[in-house]
Amino acid sequence: MNIKDLIFFNYKTHFLFCLGIVIFTLFSCQQNPSSATKEDLYYFAILDSTLNQKEHNRKIFDARVAELKQKCASAQSTDAIYFYQKMLTEAYIEFEPDTALFYIQKNLDLAKEQKRQDWEAECFIYKAQTYTSEGLLDEARRELDEAKSFSMQKETKLNYYLEELDYWHNYAIKYKQQSPYPKATAYADSIIRLEPDSESPYHLYAKVWFTTDNKEKKKVQTELMKYAEKMDPENIWYARINDCTGTMAYANNDLHNEIKYFSISTASKFNQLSRHLPQLPTIGALAKELGEYTYAARFFNSAIQIQSDHPEYAYNGSAGFSNSIMDFHNKVSEQLEKENNRNKWLNYGLLTFIIISAILFLSIIYDLKKRVGLQKQLEKNNKELAASEENLRNYNLALTNKENELRETNTLLTEANFLKEEYIGQLFATCSDYLGKMDKLKLTINRKLKANQIDDAIRLTVSKDVRENEELHELWERFDEVFLNLFPDFVDQFNGLLRPDERITLRSGEKLNTDLRIYALVRLGINNSVKIGKILGISAQTVYNARMKMRSRATESDLEFPTRVRQLKGKNPPKEDYNEEERES
Repeated sequence: MNIKDLIFFNYKTHFLFCLGIVIFTLFSCQQNPSSATKEDLYYFAILDSTLNQKEHNRKIFDARVAELKQKCASAQSTDAIYFYQKMLTEAYIEFEPDTALFYIQKNLDLAKEQKRQDWEAECFIYKAQTYTSEGLLDEARRELDEAKSFSMQKETKLNYYLEELDYWHNYAIKYKQQSPYPKATAYADSIIRLEPDSESPYHLYAKVWFTTDNKEKKKVQTELMKYAEKMDPENIWYARINDCTGTMAYANNDLHNEIKYFSISTASKFNQLSRHLPQLPTIGALAKELGEYTYAARFFNSAIQIQSDHPEYAYNGSAGFSNSIMDFHNKVSEQLEKENNRNKWLNYGLLTFIIISAILFLSIIYDLKKRVGLQKQLEKNNKELAASEENLRNYNLALTNKENELRETNTLLTEANFLKEEYIGQLFATCSDYLGKMDKLKLTINRKLKANQIDDAIRLTVSKDVRENEELHELWERFDEVFLNLFPDFVDQFNGLLRPDERITLRSGEKLNTDLRIYALVRLGINNSVKIGKILGISAQTVYNARMKMRSRATESDLEFPTRVRQLKGKNPPKEDYNEEERES
């Protein structure tokens, strides 16, 4: 490469650098201020995808209903007819309330004919659920009052309490009463008493409305999250439990889990063709709050469309929904104003870039004329460099001879390093004895105290605890330093034995931590957990647990984990293999 090529390369680099700075600045000005995490975007995308599957879900729904109707028509027993008509009720209850009421009435007539009070009670409960979902609370109240006059089995009674809880919760929302409403809390308590099993969905759902303590709310959220993760999406409780989990996340100010579980519950309801989706505008408001205006607009538009098509479901929180829409409109207007300002700065940036480009171009031409003379000087320098290169060849020959001498010296150093490993083991054996003596000293002090020889005990303990702690701290700092000097790549090599997501990250200023020191001692040949515990001043059980935990984090191998640790290389490992008998001697 000649001088002209060098000059062109130099200025081309500067030019591209300046161009990169300008483009980066302008690109930064164009970014939307979104604070959503990847997980938030994932659940927004799931819900958005679900909202686009309306026709597909309708085909699945129609096929399922047709199958239930066929089974109901061919059913031979009264119990089977009642069961399939109940399944049809559950399918239609939040999709076509009138159809749901039709099948409820058929089951109610069947219950009266068979004189089944538990069936009659269940039918009135289903009626109340249908009216509550439409916001017809007076009609729902009438049906619940009718239901409680019948004798009920446990599950029917739980469903009755559950519907009473939902009724009073919706009552509080509609009439702007305190939440949770006292009567809803009372029925939640009744559910918990009737169903004490903490793994029951009735029990978990009731705890959401019964728990008021903040610490308990976090505990309930954790229980709900664990329960929701293992639920089958086809379970009738799936949407309700996920909705409860989102509600507890909201109560605990856990924004990301609120998004996750509200999105899951809303998507589940939408897949079942439910038209009662009160959390959809809530998710839109959360997307707006995080700066994801595209998702927010999508969710708000879907909520508006559902409420326009089915106004019977729009009573719940309609005023709050309108406020959310207005707030979203204001946010979008504000965003458009910011975009206009960014575009103005973009124009300024482009003008600045043009000016800088022109100045650099003129500067390149001027410097080219000025520096052409350097070509001759470089040619002269190249001749001098050729002579220097010949001298370097001679020096390299001499260095080769020196290198042979250094190899012999390195052999001796390697053996010395091997001995250092042994010395470290002896050093920590001494430390172990020292700690044992400290235990004996404590026992001596204890005996003197029991013998009421207080003055003698005081003389034995004055200032020693402080010195012991300081000495122990200094001992481990020294151990870390000596060990890492012999095994400078120990941490990286040890992390290489672990799975990437399980690797150890040390805190600032920390050379080794307890887990690494345990395996540092293993590398030095101290494999007994009891001995390691005594050296480190911790229990053997703690050492054992730490070793078991670390093995579970290791990558797969045919060799045992301690064997792999003992094979980690130190600085200048010895070339000769020493057998165990020679090392012990």
